Amino acid sequence: MLVTVKAWRSWQNWVAVAAGLYAALSPIWTPMGRLGGMALISGGLMIVAAGVLSLGTPIVLVMNWTQTALGAAVFISPWVLMYSDSLGAAITAWITGLIAAVVGGMASMRSMKARDSEAEIHNPNYDAL
Repeated sequence: MLVTVKAWRSWQNWVAVAAGLYAALSPIWTPMGRLGGMALISGGLMIVAAGVLSLGTPIVLVMNWTQTALGAAVFISPWVLMYSDSLGAAITAWITGLIAAVVGGMASMRSMKARDSEAEIHNPNYDAL
């Protein structure tokens, strides 16, 4: 089965961008401490940047995996940076981080299938794992 990936059309990356944007803007409406706010702003902006780069170059796997790693980092940040007692910030980090990590992984799998399909087209002797 041929899987084609076109720029700016991956719904997974759009969802990750939305989750990152929500995390980055959440200190506006969610009461939280300084550390939780800074973690969500910086983590959210990095997820947005990775998502936009993934949207622009969908066949490049490194940005999808980066997006997945950043989502995981935002997810564990309430425990690592010890702001899990600030419930609003912690719940925001857990939900947005989990969403970004899951859809980033899905986008990575989709991109890997597309790369395998392209390799198979260009080289009929190619054996995908």
